[in-house]
Amino acid sequence: MVTKSEVEALLRAAYAARQRGDLDEVMGFFGEGAHFSVSGSAAASPVPTVASGSAAICEVLRRLVSAFEFKEATIVSLVVDGAEAAVHWHVHVRSLATGEEAETDILDMLRIEDGRIVSLRQFADTALINRLLGR
Repeated sequence: MVTKSEVEALLRAAYAARQRGDLDEVMGFFGEGAHFSVSGSAAASPVPTVASGSAAICEVLRRLVSAFEFKEATIVSLVVDGAEAAVHWHVHVRSLATGEEAETDILDMLRIEDGRIVSLRQFADTALINRLLGR
Protein backbone atom coordinates (compact mmCIF):
# COMPACT_ATOMS: atom_id res chain seq x y z
CA MET A 1 0.00 0.00 0.00
CA VAL A 2 1.33 3.39 -1.00
CA THR A 3 1.00 6.18 1.56
CA LYS A 4 -0.65 9.53 0.92
CA SER A 5 2.71 11.32 1.05
CA GLU A 6 4.19 8.83 -1.44
CA VAL A 7 1.29 9.41 -3.86
CA GLU A 8 1.68 13.19 -3.51
CA ALA A 9 5.45 12.95 -4.17
CA LEU A 10 4.88 10.67 -7.17
CA LEU A 11 2.33 13.03 -8.71
CA ARG A 12 4.38 16.18 -8.08
CA ALA A 13 7.36 14.53 -9.78
CA ALA A 14 5.20 13.34 -12.72
CA TYR A 15 3.71 16.81 -13.26
CA ALA A 16 7.14 18.44 -13.04
CA ALA A 17 8.38 16.05 -15.74
CA ARG A 18 5.40 16.96 -17.94
CA GLN A 19 6.11 20.65 -17.48
CA ARG A 20 9.68 20.03 -18.65
CA GLY A 21 8.37 18.05 -21.63
CA ASP A 22 10.36 14.96 -20.58
CA LEU A 23 8.26 12.21 -22.18
CA ASP A 24 10.56 9.36 -21.12
CA GLU A 25 10.38 10.43 -17.49
CA VAL A 26 6.61 10.92 -17.66
CA MET A 27 6.16 7.41 -19.06
CA GLY A 28 8.15 6.01 -16.14
CA PHE A 29 5.30 7.01 -13.83
CA PHE A 30 2.74 4.82 -15.64
CA GLY A 31 2.17 1.18 -14.78
CA GLU A 32 1.85 -1.64 -17.28
CA GLY A 33 -1.61 -1.77 -18.83
CA ALA A 34 -2.44 1.76 -17.65
CA HIS A 35 -5.34 3.72 -19.11
CA PHE A 36 -5.26 7.39 -20.19
CA SER A 37 -8.10 9.50 -21.51
CA VAL A 38 -8.97 13.08 -22.33
CA SER A 39 -12.71 13.60 -21.84
CA GLY A 40 -14.94 15.42 -24.27
CA SER A 41 -17.03 14.97 -27.37
CA ALA A 42 -15.16 13.37 -30.25
CA ALA A 43 -17.85 14.81 -32.55
CA ALA A 44 -16.88 18.35 -31.52
CA SER A 45 -13.11 17.99 -31.23
CA PRO A 46 -10.29 15.64 -32.23
CA VAL A 47 -8.73 16.12 -28.79
CA PRO A 48 -10.76 13.62 -26.70
CA THR A 49 -9.01 10.28 -26.73
CA VAL A 50 -8.66 6.96 -24.95
CA ALA A 51 -5.42 4.99 -24.77
CA SER A 52 -4.58 1.76 -22.99
CA GLY A 53 -1.13 0.30 -22.51
CA SER A 54 2.29 1.89 -22.54
CA ALA A 55 2.72 2.15 -26.32
CA ALA A 56 -0.65 3.81 -26.89
CA ILE A 57 -0.25 6.19 -23.93
CA CYS A 58 3.25 7.11 -25.06
CA GLU A 59 1.95 7.99 -28.54
CA VAL A 60 -0.84 10.20 -27.16
CA LEU A 61 1.52 11.93 -24.74
CA ARG A 62 4.16 12.34 -27.47
CA ARG A 63 1.58 14.20 -29.58
CA LEU A 64 0.61 16.41 -26.62
CA VAL A 65 4.22 17.16 -25.63
CA SER A 66 5.13 17.98 -29.25
CA ALA A 67 2.06 20.23 -29.61
CA PHE A 68 2.22 22.22 -26.37
CA GLU A 69 4.98 23.84 -24.36
CA PHE A 70 4.09 24.42 -20.73
CA LYS A 71 5.57 27.82 -19.97
CA GLU A 72 4.34 27.44 -16.41
CA ALA A 73 2.33 24.80 -14.58
CA THR A 74 1.14 25.02 -11.01
CA ILE A 75 -0.66 22.38 -9.01
CA VAL A 76 -3.56 24.30 -7.46
CA SER A 77 -4.77 21.38 -5.39
CA LEU A 78 -3.92 17.73 -5.00
CA VAL A 79 -6.35 15.49 -3.14
CA VAL A 80 -5.45 11.90 -2.27
CA ASP A 81 -7.96 9.36 -0.97
CA GLY A 82 -6.35 5.93 -0.74
CA ALA A 83 -5.42 4.85 -4.26
CA GLU A 84 -7.43 7.66 -5.86
CA ALA A 85 -6.19 11.20 -6.50
CA ALA A 86 -7.45 14.40 -8.07
CA VAL A 87 -5.11 17.07 -9.39
CA HIS A 88 -6.34 20.55 -10.29
CA TRP A 89 -3.59 22.38 -12.12
CA HIS A 90 -3.26 25.75 -13.80
CA VAL A 91 -1.10 26.04 -16.91
CA HIS A 92 0.30 28.77 -19.11
CA VAL A 93 0.68 26.93 -22.39
CA ARG A 94 2.10 27.81 -25.80
CA SER A 95 0.98 26.04 -28.94
CA LEU A 96 3.98 24.93 -30.96
CA ALA A 97 1.74 24.89 -34.07
CA THR A 98 0.48 28.47 -33.89
CA GLY A 99 2.64 30.18 -31.26
CA GLU A 100 -0.53 31.29 -29.46
CA GLU A 101 -0.41 31.27 -25.68
CA ALA A 102 -3.20 30.80 -23.17
CA GLU A 103 -3.85 30.07 -19.52
CA THR A 104 -6.30 27.38 -18.47
CA ASP A 105 -7.16 24.92 -15.75
CA ILE A 106 -7.07 21.14 -16.05
CA LEU A 107 -8.51 18.48 -13.75
CA ASP A 108 -7.03 15.00 -13.66
CA MET A 109 -8.57 12.02 -11.88
CA LEU A 110 -6.00 9.30 -11.20
CA ARG A 111 -5.65 5.84 -9.72
CA ILE A 112 -2.34 4.67 -8.30
CA GLU A 113 -1.31 1.03 -7.82
CA ASP A 114 2.08 -0.26 -6.71
CA GLY A 115 3.55 3.24 -6.92
CA ARG A 116 2.51 3.81 -10.55
CA ILE A 117 -0.32 5.60 -12.33
CA VAL A 118 -2.72 2.98 -13.69
CA SER A 119 -5.51 5.35 -14.71
CA LEU A 120 -5.53 9.02 -15.64
CA ARG A 121 -8.69 10.72 -16.88
CA GLN A 122 -8.16 14.35 -17.90
CA PHE A 123 -10.78 17.08 -18.15
CA ALA A 124 -9.58 20.08 -20.18
CA ASP A 125 -11.02 22.88 -22.30
CA THR A 126 -11.10 21.08 -25.64
CA ALA A 127 -12.45 24.17 -27.46
CA LEU A 128 -9.38 26.11 -26.30
CA ILE A 129 -7.11 23.26 -27.36
CA ASN A 130 -8.71 23.27 -30.84
CA ARG A 131 -8.10 27.01 -31.14
CA LEU A 132 -4.49 26.68 -30.00
CA LEU A 133 -3.95 23.99 -32.64
CA GLY A 134 -5.34 26.32 -35.31
CA ARG A 135 -8.50 24.29 -35.91
